Amino acid sequence: MKYLNLGILLLGSFTQLSAQTIESENNSSETLYQISFGETLPENVLKREFIDQTIWTITNSTDSILFESVDGNSLKNIKFNQPGNYFLSMRFDESIHTSHAGECFHPSIPERIKLVVSPFRFVFDFENLSISTDIVGGKELSGATLSVPVEYSSYSGNTMELPSLKMMSAGVNTTIQGVLKDEKTTLSPGLNQLTYSLKGSASKNTYIMFDFYDSTGAIQSYSFPTLIK
Repeated sequence: MKYLNLGILLLGSFTQLSAQTIESENNSSETLYQISFGETLPENVLKREFIDQTIWTITNSTDSILFESVDGNSLKNIKFNQPGNYFLSMRFDESIHTSHAGECFHPSIPERIKLVVSPFRFVFDFENLSISTDIVGGKELSGATLSVPVEYSSYSGNTMELPSLKMMSAGVNTTIQGVLKDEKTTLSPGLNQLTYSLKGSASKNTYIMFDFYDSTGAIQSYSFPTLIK
């Protein structure tokens, strides 16, 4: 797939992937998304209703226009290769809207989206995830550990002193959570191994998921394939 590289256009300074809505000083709302450098827009932006009838403009923090779409579908071809703050504004294509005025209803859409592109990227290798003991329904995971490789990339090529990353479980009556076993963990660009100390338990006859947080607060989820017995 061919992508438009916005990294060569912007010299800005420095997020699942859930959106947040914040209120500005003039009481207008702004939706906030965060991704890592080298990624495209989040799926929940690209799958908006009526996206083929909206024109989108992308600017940087100095309001310089970097890209303007013919319709929103072209946004999927944009890869944000340079960290920074980007702003996406949208408007309806008036020619389409006018042609069937009174025949349809367009839902309200945010006037502006703020996209924060992080200079760090984490990709968890869930195919090689391992747990030191079996998860037994109703039994506390005392002393258990979970290990997972993570591919770390840095825009500047620097190492990173990790904050206290966490892992949370999701499912019916599960309380499993994990924190990094080593208080001081340094990641180097490339493949690294992370080990979490686990606590909590899961109920019997359920399936669970693990949500892994990176340094930006973004979540990557893993569906545990085995029924908890």
